[in-house]
Amino acid sequence: MSETGPTPLPARAARTPARQKARQLARALRGERPDYPYLKEVFRHLRAELGVAVARPPERLPVVPTEDGIRRFYEAVWRGRRMGDVVLIKTLLYTGVRVSELVALRLEAVDLDRCQLRVTAGKGGKDRVVPFPAAFKETLALHAAGMTRRGATCSSRAGSAPTATGASASSWRATPKRPATPSRSRPTGCATSC
Repeated sequence: MSETGPTPLPARAARTPARQKARQLARALRGERPDYPYLKEVFRHLRAELGVAVARPPERLPVVPTEDGIRRFYEAVWRGRRMGDVVLIKTLLYTGVRVSELVALRLEAVDLDRCQLRVTAGKGGKDRVVPFPAAFKETLALHAAGMTRRGATCSSRAGSAPTATGASASSWRATPKRPATPSRSRPTGCATSC
């Protein structure tokens, strides 16, 4: 600080408008016949040369309900006496599968002998095997048998995207088989689900 007051900050140099700068860079790079991976790598090095840091948003931790909240939620479902909902919630809790994975799960993906579920095309299009406790095997077997008797077809309704709120209404419940009509046909991939 000088005797006359604070030292003024240096004036920022005028910047070339972004579109104009992009045209200048395009002229310089056009002879390289760049593709996206090449440009990505060039700009990664350019950021390093200029000392430009990439501002990343802070990671947000998931909101985890309290034990009391989980207990009250489970009790409300239990009082409703809808066993499909109870099995749905227990499956989510015991296995940790995503709602979208559970909605797409098929009966043949449940291996009761090994106490595991086979998730096909989960997050990132990857397949994986998920264990569940042996104590849950009997409940799951009874539910799967009941669904088979009722003729379950598709776990999600009319091909709509599964949501956390809509999962209990559409997932792991028997949907009666309907013949396909010219005006309304079943979505693909919904032959038999659990």
